[in-house]
Amino acid sequence: MSIALILRNASRWSWALAVLAVACKSETSPAAETAGTSADDDDPSADDDDDPTVADSGDATSDPSDPSDPSDPSNPSDPSNPSSNGSVDDDGGDGEDPDPPVANEPNLPSITGTCPDFFQTLDFQLTHDLTFAPDTLTPRVVRLFMDESVVDQDGPIVFYWHGTGGNPNEAIQGLGQDGIAAIRAAGGIVVAPFADEASGMFPWTPVGGNIDHDNLLADEIIACAVDQVGIDPHRIHSVGFSAGGIHTVTMSVRRAAYLASVVSYSGGEFGPTLAPDTDPDNLFAAMSVHGGPDDVYEGVVSFQEPSEHYADLLQMSGRFALLCDHGQGHSVPVSIQASVVQFFADHPWGTTPSPYLGGLPSAFPDGFCVIP
Repeated sequence: MSIALILRNASRWSWALAVLAVACKSETSPAAETAGTSADDDDPSADDDDDPTVADSGDATSDPSDPSDPSDPSNPSDPSNPSSNGSVDDDGGDGEDPDPPVANEPNLPSITGTCPDFFQTLDFQLTHDLTFAPDTLTPRVVRLFMDESVVDQDGPIVFYWHGTGGNPNEAIQGLGQDGIAAIRAAGGIVVAPFADEASGMFPWTPVGGNIDHDNLLADEIIACAVDQVGIDPHRIHSVGFSAGGIHTVTMSVRRAAYLASVVSYSGGEFGPTLAPDTDPDNLFAAMSVHGGPDDVYEGVVSFQEPSEHYADLLQMSGRFALLCDHGQGHSVPVSIQASVVQFFADHPWGTTPSPYLGGLPSAFPDGFCVIP
């Protein structure tokens, strides 16, 4: 067994133990009280108007033939391009890399703008907001859930993309307070961007357009986190609800160069094929979650079939997909939160075959999830 694999497994189990420890000792309090969520905030646990108009996957991505497209897979400067030679510095930016990289390591992006100071808020309250300004893009505000554990540990990064009409505090509903606490305790960061005001009706540009601004923002956040606090490059994940779920599905292949595993809540793939796959060799794992026949927006857009379709497409590409039907419509039930955090802990970069082929962990509710 290689040293890299030993370290990867040690990191995996430290996070899994943190998940179990926090779940056992903490009590869940209302998300609105903890993170200041107002009564007007979108709540994915309610059957409300939180759903995007669906775009075909061909329209949801940039033209790969356009040489000016910064996310073109043929562009060697694109951080999502596995042929580029971006380096992984997971030691907090000291530039030292004593061990040679393992084959097919995550291809992390580089800083393009000026990074915010991650330590500008030293009391480490539940959240704090920072502004990131990738080169050529409008500055964006991002909510970070992290604590002082980032100083001593290189932990996971989990992106959360909220639904239409939602806000970054929706991450508490998507991951659970205990799940966020476990990620923070492992030196990790939950990253919940505010939507770009220029994105239009829907919060994330790949849902209703063909530009890649939100993925470029994610690139910049990762690069700045590597530089300022250090991260575990094998534990970069994405999860989203509704419009955010559709964005996560698109991001899963457009940023396959560094994503380890993803979860789509009421998202899925509405086009005939996946978006352009920037790293087919990265067999990332995915949970595709829907609410059954009642997972429908305004009686028009159903999310069951697209969620099933996404799982089928992933399996066709050689990747592991777990299909989950919670049967509660267009929502994120509390009962599935721990399963999502456990899924990320059990599927770091390069986890193939999935350990779930031998059975699901006890954190998963009975009868919710199947391997299609």
